[in-house]
Amino acid sequence: GSTTATYFRCNGTELSNDFLKFALFSPEFVAQYSPVMVQSTRNQVPITTQRKLYLQIPKMTEQQRIATCLSDLDALIIAETQKLEALKIHKKGLMQQLFPTPEELIP
Repeated sequence: GSTTATYFRCNGTELSNDFLKFALFSPEFVAQYSPVMVQSTRNQVPITTQRKLYLQIPKMTEQQRIATCLSDLDALIIAETQKLEALKIHKKGLMQQLFPTPEELIP
């Protein structure tokens, strides 16, 4: 394993893995560790500093609601991104049909 990676294990009764995943990328949490990362050539946060970071942890039912909501939004974003890519491909095909290449032009 990497010597610069920190692995967190949640006890499933007090902290949800899914909630933690989203919480670690929340603006409030990122604001705590970003200044420390800038001071390092490897963009890492020392374990001694990690211990000082603050994360507000709601009750498990609220954690699950938050994680479900954000997971559902991620799924929606993925689906909409796929639709957008399909529309771009469709548009490109239409453009090729509607605008002939120079070889197809009648002199």
